Amino acid sequence: MYDINHINRYKDISRLEKLYIEYNFNNINLTYGKIPIKKTPFLNSSDGRMISFAFSGGWLHHSTSGWVFDGAWINKVSPRSMTEWFTIKEAIGLIDKGYQPNGHITEIANHHSSSGIGLAHVGKKENHWNIDLWNIYLDKTINTSYFRLEYMKNKWQYGLIYTFQSPLLYQEGLNYDNRYIQPDEKGRVLSLMGQYCVHNTSIQIAYSRAFNSGRFLFPKELGRDQFYTSMSRSRLNGLGDIHVFKTGLEHGWKNLIVNLDAATLLGTDMKNLKYNKYKMADNTNYIL
Repeated sequence: MYDINHINRYKDISRLEKLYIEYNFNNINLTYGKIPIKKTPFLNSSDGRMISFAFSGGWLHHSTSGWVFDGAWINKVSPRSMTEWFTIKEAIGLIDKGYQPNGHITEIANHHSSSGIGLAHVGKKENHWNIDLWNIYLDKTINTSYFRLEYMKNKWQYGLIYTFQSPLLYQEGLNYDNRYIQPDEKGRVLSLMGQYCVHNTSIQIAYSRAFNSGRFLFPKELGRDQFYTSMSRSRLNGLGDIHVFKTGLEHGWKNLIVNLDAATLLGTDMKNLKYNKYKMADNTNYIL
């Protein structure tokens, strides 16, 4: 536990993460304040050995007849391993800035006027099917749409995720090096999963493909991507035109669960910054 903005502070590494009002009426739930974030494909707590992400704003949740609807506006965030709260405008660019496609260092801090993040979600569970559609609108920056379809029957589970991104017009008015995303970058990701479960054991294989239409981009200050191949040290953020393969094995006993995941990233070129914002190299990661 530490604060990366105050690395020499050894006392009082804490923050107020939850302080909100909540109203419930029939199947409608409304929450406002420093809220416990609902799990989303990109905004999430991602907690671990460091202080997790925390969010402030309003969230509306409604469920009826198997359908689920969510709408939210997030105006502040306290990023992972930080104790201070920032507006979305202030938060973008706090962490690793990376590189522009032309090789220049990205200079985005204090060059954005984003007022917040809008989220919309509709989901449906019926019989063996699970469908989710999310849209994440990062004001004046980028719009990300996310579709997930899963099928579960007996011991088998299959899943498909498709994500596509579009830069917002405001970015074109910024200088090249100050843009978070270039006008011609349109991130596209396809993620597939198959899983077999028997007794207390499950085996999973997954594959993700980031296409060459542009880099998949989402500010590291706001959360972590949740594709089927995503692991603690294997994310798609900043990458395009690459392949990711993942296998997983989980077995549970009465009082113990053991999980082993391995992911391999292929196709990266550290010199081709058009598809590699953070100069990632091909790698294989293991997590137990």
